[in-house]
Amino acid sequence: MTSNDWLQQIKDSFRQFGEAFEEVEDAELIPSFSPTSEEEYTPDPEQIDEDIRLNTSSTWVREAEAEYPKSFRKKFLNAQGNFELVYFVDGSVRSVRALDGREGDFIFPIVIAQIGAVGITRDEGARPILAKNSKGQPILETDIVLLVPLSHLSDTLKKQILRRSMRSLKVIDPFDPNERERDYAKLRSRAARRAKYLMTLTEKCAIEQCVELLSEEHQLVVLDGSLFTMLKEAQLSENKLQRVIGISKSFSMRPLILMEKFLNRRDCLKQLVNLEEGERTGAIELHIDRDWVVTWYQRIRPPEQVESPLDGIVKVETHFLDYPACKSPNDQRRLDPKVKDWSAIWDAIANIVYSERMPVPFHEERWHSLLYPIYCCEQLLKSSFLSIEVLRGLCAGITL
Repeated sequence: MTSNDWLQQIKDSFRQFGEAFEEVEDAELIPSFSPTSEEEYTPDPEQIDEDIRLNTSSTWVREAEAEYPKSFRKKFLNAQGNFELVYFVDGSVRSVRALDGREGDFIFPIVIAQIGAVGITRDEGARPILAKNSKGQPILETDIVLLVPLSHLSDTLKKQILRRSMRSLKVIDPFDPNERERDYAKLRSRAARRAKYLMTLTEKCAIEQCVELLSEEHQLVVLDGSLFTMLKEAQLSENKLQRVIGISKSFSMRPLILMEKFLNRRDCLKQLVNLEEGERTGAIELHIDRDWVVTWYQRIRPPEQVESPLDGIVKVETHFLDYPACKSPNDQRRLDPKVKDWSAIWDAIANIVYSERMPVPFHEERWHSLLYPIYCCEQLLKSSFLSIEVLRGLCAGITL
C-alpha cells in the first residue's frame, strides 16, 4: 500500500466517523482547532507517572549496595564491566484535540492520537540503524486512534459509531464501562493519558522483539523511561525485563524524599544537585507494592555547561532477577560483596550509559539528558507521524 492509499483510507474513516453523528438527532461534531497539543496539555508525563505511582503507603526503599556511600555520591568513570547496550527502544505519542462532540447537552473532546514505538541498533560502523526482528521485519509500529468517551454516549450514537467499518482508524473509549465523568477538562486529560497507555503497550511489543534478538547474557536493551511502566502497566514478564535498563530524562523528586525518610538522611536532594560529571548517587531498591527496581541518578553533563542544577542528570533503573531484593521494609538481608559485588555492577552500567551521551544533539531542548541513540529513536518516530497540522486538517474535513 502506498502512502497516498493509506492517507485516503484515513480520510474515508474520518468521513465515516462524521456520518455516525449525522445519523443521530441532536448530535454533531464541532471543529475546535485547539492550539495546544495534548503533549503540552499534559506536561512531563514521566514525572507525573512517577508522582502518581509513588504516592502510596506501600512504597519504600532500601540500600542496594554493600558499602553505601556515606556522602551519597560515588564516582563511576572507568568502571570495568562487560555490559553491552545493543538495542534502544522509545515510544512516542502525538495527539491533538481537533474536534468536540455534542449529544444533547453533553459536550466532550475528541482526541486524535498517533502512537508508535521503535527499536534501533548499530551497524558494523557503529551507526544507528532501524532494528529488525527475528522475522526480518523492522521494529517500528505506528497507529492512529480516536479517543471518544463511548460509554458516556447514548446507545444509538455509540452503535452508529461502532457499526461503521474503520479499517485504518480505531475508536477507543478512554474510560471503563462503569465510569461517569462530564467535566470537560477531566475528559480531555483522561484521553491524553489513555493515549500514553496505548503507547506503553506498543513499547512493550518492541522491547519483547529486541530481547528475543539478544544472544549473550551481558547484552541489554535500553528503554527510554521507567521500568515501572513496563512492570505495572504493560505487565512485561520479569524474565524479559531483566534484560532491560530504563533511563529517564525527567523524574520526580519523590524517590529522594523517600530516601531521606527510609535511609535516615537529610541531604539527598542537596547532594543530587551537587553531583559532578561522572558521579552517581548511591543505588537503592525502590519498592511499590510487590514490584521493585534498583535505581540511581547520575550526571552525564558538566554542571557548569547546563542552565539548571538538575539538567544533565538521568535516572537509571535495573531489575536483575538474581539481585536479592528485600521482601519487606523490615527484611534484615545484607549484601555480601564477596558473593557478588553489586556496587561494581551499578558502576559498570553507569559508565556505559555515560558513554552513550555523544554526539550531542544541541538543537534539542533536552539535549543535556538525551542519549544519542534515544535521540535517533525520537527522530525516526517523528518522521513516521503525520504532522499536527495534517491531523487538524483531516478532522476539519469531517465537519465541512
